[in-house]
Amino acid sequence: MSLQKVVSTYDEKACWEQYMVVWRGAATYRKLRDWHRDEYGFGSQMGAYWAAWRWACKNPEACYPQYKNWFDDKFSQDVTFNDFVKLCKTRVENSGHSILGKRKYGAFCRQWDLAE
Repeated sequence: MSLQKVVSTYDEKACWEQYMVVWRGAATYRKLRDWHRDEYGFGSQMGAYWAAWRWACKNPEACYPQYKNWFDDKFSQDVTFNDFVKLCKTRVENSGHSILGKRKYGAFCRQWDLAE
């Protein structure tokens, strides 16, 4: 009998869409975790949250309009694409760079002309 290591990964796009499109940013870490456990059978406290932001960092052009709709509705003010990219950078830094990794974080900063 052989043992296999099972590696579960988050569906980053689904996490982002649930967080920002379905729930319009009105989700706690626990709510995302519970949703992910119900949908996929696993989930840690921060896993789905970081997966959502990892998707946003990898796809800022696609995620910005969704974020902008939420931000405009919630705060009645405009948020620019540059503001959103800076927020993505902050989320990576707050995760200890774990949601992208150091190399991808550096590439992200260079792509969007941000200081590392």
